[in-house]
Amino acid sequence: MRMNKLGTPASQRILQTLIDHGYEAYYVGGAVRDFVRGTASADIDIATSATPQEVQKLFPRTVDVGIEFGTILVIIDGTPFEVTTFRNDAFSGRPTLKEDLRRRDFTMNALAYTIDGTLIDYFDGEHDIHAQKIRAVDDPHARMMEDPLRILRACRFMATFQYEIEAGTLKAMQKEANRLQQVAPERMKQEMDRLLMGSHAKEALHLIVTSAIGNALPLFPKKLPMLAYMTPFTSSHEGWAYLCLAGDIHATVLAKAYVLSNEEKSFIQVVEHAFQRRTEDVFTIKDIYQFEADVLFIAEKLYKAYKGERTTCTVQYWQHQKQALPIQSKQELVVNGKDLLQWTNNQQGRWVGEWMTKIEQAVLHGECPNDEQVIKEWFIREFNIER
Repeated sequence: MRMNKLGTPASQRILQTLIDHGYEAYYVGGAVRDFVRGTASADIDIATSATPQEVQKLFPRTVDVGIEFGTILVIIDGTPFEVTTFRNDAFSGRPTLKEDLRRRDFTMNALAYTIDGTLIDYFDGEHDIHAQKIRAVDDPHARMMEDPLRILRACRFMATFQYEIEAGTLKAMQKEANRLQQVAPERMKQEMDRLLMGSHAKEALHLIVTSAIGNALPLFPKKLPMLAYMTPFTSSHEGWAYLCLAGDIHATVLAKAYVLSNEEKSFIQVVEHAFQRRTEDVFTIKDIYQFEADVLFIAEKLYKAYKGERTTCTVQYWQHQKQALPIQSKQELVVNGKDLLQWTNNQQGRWVGEWMTKIEQAVLHGECPNDEQVIKEWFIREFNIER
């Protein structure tokens, strides 16, 4: 089938160079899938009959990023492209394009595209894309056994594209689900990040919970209460925070299980704190001052969801609430500890920090403006009262 051109001038030069030297070369993977879907793709991958060493000889700038897997990074005009040798199970002779595509996960990803605009489709991937089906290439059990992460990857595609998983593929996923325990948590975390960001994460997460897949994932909640009110998530951070609360899992424990970054763990811990505050009362000025806008948004969204409601507040709303405060941090105060020492002729001590906190709260709550003279008068009056 002939199609409009895919790729960039730089990637076209790679294909043409390989072809000119007697090798086969094709666009493969997600770029072809997305091209058929009518959407853009940031990643352009190339498959070739040339070995990694042969690829290196043809291009002046290459990086060995996975030569043991047959992958070389070719850099053209400052842009890197993954160029991978055809793969198969054979130990002798050169593999073919069809053998390479047969080893891929799903039919929609087992497409190739030539430099002159011809789509190569051995496994009805184009049909499945138009039918919005996620179907394993050939034997679904073999595909899941080759790389169990594909079980979670299918769920991620479901969340991203709102495609339905074909019955035979889903059956194989459920049967081989326990193999997920062999997968490195870093790889599962990457798929989960993308799943949580999917516009249809609700359907994918529901499938994970209601199938054997959830039982094989580390610390995955047995139930996902109020999922419909929480999705779609605005960030993967929000998704992880929801999973923590849904499963009554401490952020530190979940972070260890999925190798979350320290920043992600800290963020979830702050959301947990903010959510607890919200269950006690509406957010106060102190809360709005203390928590970031995205934390306030997620905590409010969680609170509303558990009440069976959707939040009407947005991140922008909480940003506006924060911007309306007299100060955004203690550093914005026009006075400091040295001023307090000068005004009282006292020695340095814990009292300075304590009174700076009192001044901070007074300004924040509108008891006095952030003006040096007014703060001085307020401080001296209050300080003398407490002496």
